[in-house]
Amino acid sequence: WTEKHSTKVVEEYRRFLYLTQVNPTQSVPSADVDKAWHLHLTYTRNYWDALCYDILGAPLHHEPATGNEPKGQLGEQYAQTRALYSEEFGKKPPRAIWRTDREALWHRLGMWIFGAGVATVFAAVILGWLNVIGSGTLFIAGGVAVAVTGAIIAGVYGVRGRKPSDGSGAGGCGSGCGD
Repeated sequence: WTEKHSTKVVEEYRRFLYLTQVNPTQSVPSADVDKAWHLHLTYTRNYWDALCYDILGAPLHHEPATGNEPKGQLGEQYAQTRALYSEEFGKKPPRAIWRTDREALWHRLGMWIFGAGVATVFAAVILGWLNVIGSGTLFIAGGVAVAVTGAIIAGVYGVRGRKPSDGSGAGGCGSGCGD
């Protein structure tokens, strides 16, 4: 993560902590917020003493998804958390941090296509250098085109700093733990 994105994630983690206190049901974080939460949990004294007891006044346990939850439950809770975010803060959650399932899928697909394009360019340069292929120009151009296409797809669905979107989907520990 860049320093700018990290700073935004910490801000969103703080907002998530607030939502856990005003939400009558379970709040589910986005994948990025969940990663920040996991990191905070490793600083046990700060997490339990400073955050839970001094700031929140009560313990806040992390309950990771087990895979045994009723189908769609985490998705519904994530959607409820996003809706509560909008109500409490008067704006939609930032898309770069609070992606929907669909946005996250397209972002990952775009990053995979980008990687394939970069690999094609790299292979064409190496093969051209080794005189395995006569002219690597076509392969390089094709690889660049694939990489650019992947970057565009990934960017439309989640480059940091883009405008927020509507919609909801599963996220947080339901799809973020171990991701």
